Amino acid sequence: MSLRAALRETLQRPTPDALWELRTEIFLEDRAEDDPVWEVVDGFHEFLSELSATATARQYSHYASLLDIAAVGGVAFESVLEEGDPGDKVLRLLLAGISEGLMVLATRQHVKAWGSEMDSVYRKAAWSLQAQLWRLARDSGSGLEVAKRRELIDTLLRPLRDGQVSGEVKAVIIGRLFQLLLAARSSPRP
Repeated sequence: MSLRAALRETLQRPTPDALWELRTEIFLEDRAEDDPVWEVVDGFHEFLSELSATATARQYSHYASLLDIAAVGGVAFESVLEEGDPGDKVLRLLLAGISEGLMVLATRQHVKAWGSEMDSVYRKAAWSLQAQLWRLARDSGSGLEVAKRRELIDTLLRPLRDGQVSGEVKAVIIGRLFQLLLAARSSPRP
């Protein structure tokens, strides 16, 4: 595979595996250790890996929560079917319902915690992207004044710092910015 093909694959289907191939092609070019492309590849790989691992954890938490909700009815039903004093049955039913209800609430909190976990992933990626965009602006020799650079970079990153913007939108923006940086930084050497 060539660098151009690996870059195209990463831009079309950004996955940790595609980045692995791109990184290998960059190694084959014998790029200097301080080449900015390494920071982009490492940052993008870290983001995609964390996104993948955290989304998987969220899916499992969500699934477990749904199973817990379904189990509440079963436990309550078992309490009603047990032999014994009707007053005890009601007490067992209430205790089982409260216990299971608390378990469901706890499990749903794990799903909510996933959102906080993802916010951390987005903040970390935005932090990395800010530095990389500043370096790219500096290295490009565009002649933009520092104030204009700041305005443009702040505009690009503003949605990543906005609590009203959904996680899915943030993930897409982060992915696109990493792709743009990859395209800018990994152009094949002449």
